[in-house]
Amino acid sequence: MLCMDRVICADFREDEPMKRKLASAVLASAVLAFLALAACNAQPARPVAQAADPLVADGRAIAERECAGCHALDQSATSPRAGAPPMREMLARYQADALANDLITGIRVGHQDMPEFDFDVRTADALIAYLQSLRAS
Repeated sequence: MLCMDRVICADFREDEPMKRKLASAVLASAVLAFLALAACNAQPARPVAQAADPLVADGRAIAERECAGCHALDQSATSPRAGAPPMREMLARYQADALANDLITGIRVGHQDMPEFDFDVRTADALIAYLQSLRAS
């Protein structure tokens, strides 16, 4: 669970699940509103991210740290965990914005054994940039 979620819920008693769900919904709504506003102010589309892009490099480092134990990171490698899709296929399975939002809000994505992630917006953006670079190459 995100630290922000704990801050929002700080005044709620732990045994009040409806208030916790409401706080989580408010947080998710705030993140979606932020993403919508960011999209309105977005710069013109950049050319496809190159490996020299620092955001892509950061995303690769995140993938190596968080994902490589189960998922293949390159264009032709096989995933170390049977059934774990290679990272190059992630954006064919999930919309980039939805996946980023899930990572930011700490929602468990994928299978039951998939760990929860506590990404911030920049970390999620970096991982998505890396995934987009895999699709482009």
